[in-house]
Amino acid sequence: MKPDLDVAATLECEPELLPYLPEILQDFDALGSDPPRLIELLETQNAANDLRTGLDICCGKGATSIALAKRFGMRIDGIDAIDAFVESARAAADNAGVAQLCRFTTGDLCAAVTRPGSYDLVIFSSVGPILGGITKTVAHLMTPLRSLGWILIEDSILLPGAPGRPGFEAHAELDETRRRIEKSGAKIVAMYKCGSEAQGTDADMSRIVRRAAALVARRPELADPVARYVNRQREEYVFLERWTKDVTWLLRTPNA
Repeated sequence: MKPDLDVAATLECEPELLPYLPEILQDFDALGSDPPRLIELLETQNAANDLRTGLDICCGKGATSIALAKRFGMRIDGIDAIDAFVESARAAADNAGVAQLCRFTTGDLCAAVTRPGSYDLVIFSSVGPILGGITKTVAHLMTPLRSLGWILIEDSILLPGAPGRPGFEAHAELDETRRRIEKSGAKIVAMYKCGSEAQGTDADMSRIVRRAAALVARRPELADPVARYVNRQREEYVFLERWTKDVTWLLRTPNA
């Protein structure tokens, strides 16, 4: 698949809509991530003293990278596939006074985890199965890390009885997800489980619908793909709210 098709599939939009997605999602800064929760998890598990450098895969508008840079003074490389998100991240880092600590670039998300490195932390927040199932994903995320490095993953788990749904084929219930992570060789240090991933559904959908309508008014030829995107988002919010829970995993790589 071409990279733009991979990104479009991950973001659940058709390729022709991809350039306009930042416009539809302009009201969302964190794009599915919860920076305060990530900071709390790192601090409660005594990881903070180890953090000098980080890699934020699919950094979006940079909310997580910026929060970690401000809290820990660490240098973070953020990579995303969408230029407009990267531009927003750079502006946000400048506004937050951490531009010297955050480097945001546009690039291939999959290639970013194929190069061996010595990062202290890799962040993978609400990205989905772009690297494969959770076992393969964790194995890939260990590649750019030093020995005994840290991994933060935010993703959803399925609740018992969840029906099949496109895009969730690689998801599993909690115990199975735990087993798959352990199969990668990484150590599970901590897990934080909160409510459904669709908290604030009504307000979020209202923002999406409003921005989508404004886009169609300006570009009426996009009416059909925009309508399909909005419908998919609405259906997915319902699925997430009923059949999933949001889980944050803190992992550590084995000693070399």
